Amino acid sequence: MAHTPAVKHLAVSHPTGVEVNLQRQTHGGEPWHAWYRYPKVGVALMYYDYHNPRLGQSYAASVYINKAFWRTQRQELSFRIGTGVGYFSKRFDQATNHKNTIISSRLNATLQTRLEYDVALSEQLGLLLGVGLNHYSNGATTKPNFGINLPTVVLGLNYHQQRPLRPLATPRRQRPLILVATF
Repeated sequence: MAHTPAVKHLAVSHPTGVEVNLQRQTHGGEPWHAWYRYPKVGVALMYYDYHNPRLGQSYAASVYINKAFWRTQRQELSFRIGTGVGYFSKRFDQATNHKNTIISSRLNATLQTRLEYDVALSEQLGLLLGVGLNHYSNGATTKPNFGINLPTVVLGLNYHQQRPLRPLATPRRQRPLILVATF
């Protein structure tokens, strides 16, 4: 996405990619699971080909949290946010790749946001549809550094070990120990 005129010459193709996720449904084993309505936590491995000889490909790994804000037995609408590290095959080089003003270092931070809709196809298989935004940047540790903003459309399959969510029985809250000293 050409987010500034200085990168318009690079936003001329439609990148394609693959993402593999391993996520765990929280179930109430920790107090924060219930506080945040049992989010999913996971790790994502991503590969994108930018179909542009100046940009090459990128590989990334991120950790994320996926928070459902609407859930039924067969459907779920959730928001996902994650962060991690990305590696780019091509970077800015004054002599050989001076037009790549987006990525100036091979290692970059990545941020990922996504709105996801998961609908059950069977007891354990779900169809995943989503829209998101991936951002890659080195935080201006080297320049030029406009970073890459990559809007994404997601189509995938989810394998669920447990559907619908069945939280653990809520443990009885213990009262905090209060020490009182009197003199």
